[in-house]
Amino acid sequence: METRRHFIKQSAAGLVSVLALSQLNCLMTAGRPKNVLFIICDDLNDSLENLGGHPQAVTPNLDRLMQKSVRFTNAHSNDPICGPSRASFLTGIYPHKSGYFGYKQQQNHWRKNPVLKGAKTFMEHFGANGYDVYGTGKIFHNGHEDWSVWKEDDGFGIEPTFGPVAWDGSFKRGTHDHDLGLALPSVSKDCPDGPQKWRWTSSFGSLADVPAYPPEPEKGIPGYKGWICFGKPFHYDGPDDRDLMPDELNAQWASAILDKKHDNPFMLCVGMNRPHSCWHAPQKYFDMHPLESIQLPPFLENDLEDCAKALRPPAKFWADSGYRKYERIMRCGGVDNWETPGSTGVSGLCQFCR
Repeated sequence: METRRHFIKQSAAGLVSVLALSQLNCLMTAGRPKNVLFIICDDLNDSLENLGGHPQAVTPNLDRLMQKSVRFTNAHSNDPICGPSRASFLTGIYPHKSGYFGYKQQQNHWRKNPVLKGAKTFMEHFGANGYDVYGTGKIFHNGHEDWSVWKEDDGFGIEPTFGPVAWDGSFKRGTHDHDLGLALPSVSKDCPDGPQKWRWTSSFGSLADVPAYPPEPEKGIPGYKGWICFGKPFHYDGPDDRDLMPDELNAQWASAILDKKHDNPFMLCVGMNRPHSCWHAPQKYFDMHPLESIQLPPFLENDLEDCAKALRPPAKFWADSGYRKYERIMRCGGVDNWETPGSTGVSGLCQFCR
């Protein structure tokens, strides 16, 4: 039986390092230094069929990788929140040692923590031992990057983003996808409650569903048609005439680093933004999973009854966000509303999405 607790726990387990810090010295001392490729996917869970997950998952590339790899099937996140989890596995310091558990994580950069500010990431460890260290995509948590860990000049590729996203032409706090992005209009209108415009955080749909938000002059909203990514227009005029998505750019950049000639041993860190929401993808991937054939996992209707009140709605901040997301996915087909249905104010659940 798939319980909500198991669903949330397994999702959190996606942010687990594939390379233990205790093994790093072996790579550098056992004869000729070996090149290292480190890959991390954001919010990956155990839905892969070969990990005992969903039987309808189609993951041929990951399946081939698993066949050549050691699988850790009882791995857990050091902290079930984005920022402290990454700060922990990148430095090898547990949250209960640093005290960095994620309170207001967007305002509290991990490098400001008294324990973590002097800690070395494993990238810095490689760099201090003769390696050229490269990176692309989402390695650190959003806004928590430490650009100094990468090789100078050409050491970093594509900045992290969850785009492409929809937009209504109005500006929020800045010009990045995190600040501008909305859900697809086709997703917003189908959810039975809440405001008409939803945030990008749990939007889903095909790139072929090109978003178009009409102008709202009375609200100072100019309207916009088309996708945006990296805070600028994302070209889409059909499946064979479009810009590359961020993870496609990450893969392309990483391949170029692997193909080039290197004078020194190198470490390459590749951070894939997906499967973190929003779930916007080319139409061919939706065609692989017709809605009428999707098998939903079984769950207990009364699964919350024996949980601590602090961990379930209406808890504050992040504590119950997993449950809220689950309910909205089941009720609205993936829409994640960061406002309380029927209210006019923003709740305290997502400080970053304000």
